[in-house]
Amino acid sequence: MFLITLSCNTESQALYIGAPDEIWAKNSIELAVDEINAAGGIDGKPLKVVYAAGDEGQTQIEAAIAIANKLAGNPDVLGVIGHYGSANSLPAAHIYNQQGVVNIVPDGTNPLLTEVGPWIFRMSVSDEAQGRYLAGVAKEKLGFQRPAVVFANGDYGKHLGRTFLEGFKGIGGEICYIGWFDAGNPRELESIVSQLETEECENLFFVGAYSHLARLLNILTAQDMEMTILAGDGCFSIADIDNIDEIRSASRVYVSTFYNPSNDDPQSIRFRQLYNERFGFEPQVIDALVYDSVFLLTGAIHRGGQSREAVRAYLSNVGQATAAFHGVTGTMTFFEEGESLRPVYVLAYASGTEEIDQQFISLPRHMEKQK
Repeated sequence: MFLITLSCNTESQALYIGAPDEIWAKNSIELAVDEINAAGGIDGKPLKVVYAAGDEGQTQIEAAIAIANKLAGNPDVLGVIGHYGSANSLPAAHIYNQQGVVNIVPDGTNPLLTEVGPWIFRMSVSDEAQGRYLAGVAKEKLGFQRPAVVFANGDYGKHLGRTFLEGFKGIGGEICYIGWFDAGNPRELESIVSQLETEECENLFFVGAYSHLARLLNILTAQDMEMTILAGDGCFSIADIDNIDEIRSASRVYVSTFYNPSNDDPQSIRFRQLYNERFGFEPQVIDALVYDSVFLLTGAIHRGGQSREAVRAYLSNVGQATAAFHGVTGTMTFFEEGESLRPVYVLAYASGTEEIDQQFISLPRHMEKQK
């Protein structure tokens, strides 16, 4: 994590970052900002947050665009954290890129995000990078033989499912069955499970949300079926770790994530303690990614300069011309194209978690830079 200077002049002009006025962002942003200001701010100036909301009656995408226009149009805002998920982040990213303001996206995995332009930086990794990595984990670490691939029928499910499929075949694997379901109608999973039984599939790569995974496990348990499941990052919910044993029966479940809540790194332990003390519950993955995003952005302001152009120039060389960023979700390097080289964790998903694998991965187009 970047070190912020400790001297502070309360008469100084404040420095501003921006974020959507939404609950997913506020807890970790306020926690990080309070820490930074208690330590003296940035170069003697207090850090403040400009929040923006959509207008009444707007669709989700319309609101994301409206928020982006408000934040990017404010000349005091040196960088923006958000939005939540690729569906909101992608349309907003075009606004930030057009107006030349850094946008740090905490959890968007759509491969198109960083292709929008040089002002967009990703804290997670793309579906393309994650899918290829998980194909290797499935075959080499978990011993998958002819797995099924089942995904929610949306951009996220299609991207991650397709890339896993291509990656698994690319390393000599075979696929037992391919199926998809409407994310809004998970009852379709019942017919998919019947197909899995017919095809005698024992291993499964699954892409969806935790609620979809829970329904799948309930169906398997009711039909007395046992499978080994590897699931994408969307299926990991820290709030449900203690509940999954009740529904998974004899099936084994592994899941990928950008944040390991069992990490014994002192910085991660401290974050969990501070968050729990303040809010009364454990931080989710998005909370950890947002918290890191604040320190990444403010570190760039401190070390790079107090202008939008200086912030972007600094971020594009983190871990290359300058020191890597170490946060509660891991150590990260950033590239000119906005992608990060960062750890992705595979955890055994039960009461508590056990780390099965961890690798530093990024988009394939950055592989030459990783050597």
